[in-house]
Amino acid sequence: MEASSLPYHEPSIVQVLTLSSFGLLLNLTNWALERTIYCGLVGQILIGVFWGTPLGDWLDSSIEAAVVQLGYLGLILLVVAALGTSTSSDSGGSSISGATIGRPVGASLGLLLFVILACRWLVAPLHRHRHRSLRPGPTPTPTPANPPAEAARPALSAANRAFTIHTALLLTLVTTASYAGTSVLLAAFLAGAAITWSDNLSPTTTTTTTTAWTGARIYEHYYAPITTRLLTPFFFASIGFSIPITQLFAGSTVWRGIVYAALMALGKLLTGVWLLRFRVPGPKSLYPPSILGLAMIARGEIGFLIASVAEARGIFSPAPGGAEGSSELYLVVIWATVVCTVLGPVCVGLLVRRVKALERERTVDRQTYS
Repeated sequence: MEASSLPYHEPSIVQVLTLSSFGLLLNLTNWALERTIYCGLVGQILIGVFWGTPLGDWLDSSIEAAVVQLGYLGLILLVVAALGTSTSSDSGGSSISGATIGRPVGASLGLLLFVILACRWLVAPLHRHRHRSLRPGPTPTPTPANPPAEAARPALSAANRAFTIHTALLLTLVTTASYAGTSVLLAAFLAGAAITWSDNLSPTTTTTTTTAWTGARIYEHYYAPITTRLLTPFFFASIGFSIPITQLFAGSTVWRGIVYAALMALGKLLTGVWLLRFRVPGPKSLYPPSILGLAMIARGEIGFLIASVAEARGIFSPAPGGAEGSSELYLVVIWATVVCTVLGPVCVGLLVRRVKALERERTVDRQTYS
């Protein structure tokens, strides 16, 4: 017989201490590594490895499942806030049919087209009508026979109204994308793009820019506190739950991961070549192209997410069902992603420090000679 309610049981002191240390260390590790090697997400992933199933197994499976679900909310909000990269992963069995590929692609294009048309022919006219209706008209001079009327207070404040609209848009697009078979992250990207686009429709006066509740301001006010301190750390910790740390240090896995990381880094470094101007006479600075290329190396959360989803769906396995344990290809990808995620921010940080030091030296020299 199914229970009609969930009985309340007081957690033990061990569970309280485990969860407390888990939450605190996720934030402390992120703070420490961001200040030193600029890749706090790697520390949060390692906390997930040590506290979760791969190593410590100190968290119950039900708690890990809750962390995974809450962490995915954090990823969605990260994509909305940063207009981040959207990804779509789909897997089949031993063969991939045309419908398996065509449905998510068609649904993605359809969702993209729908959002563009809705913004152009629905949101823009409503936005213009709203601003015309809010434009103040001539105010009659108050007299004893015609006292000034008190303005009616709206049911929702401007901040709450914007928060409701933005949240409703995000949930609508995410739900539509999920049932249509396309990427939820694509829907989150489109929601963030639509919100940013609608913000640009507003008049760019000093008053509106300082008081208007834009998408960025709504995110910072409502979403950022819980996303930064709880949901995003949970997402990176959930990635750590899926990394088999005990299988990562086999000899063949290590050297293949390092070689793959070198190839990945080289491919991204080439993006900085476009900043080199060979036709410009005089000495050429290698700092701008180096910073651009190194900044592209870090794979970050999307790399771990794609690898984990692909492994869970059997894409890395040589046959449906695969062998016991994680596939070697998945371990190689994890190695390469970790190396690139650590190497990129560290190198960029060192170069930026060097550039700032050179700028300070030039400033001192100019002041000395002047």
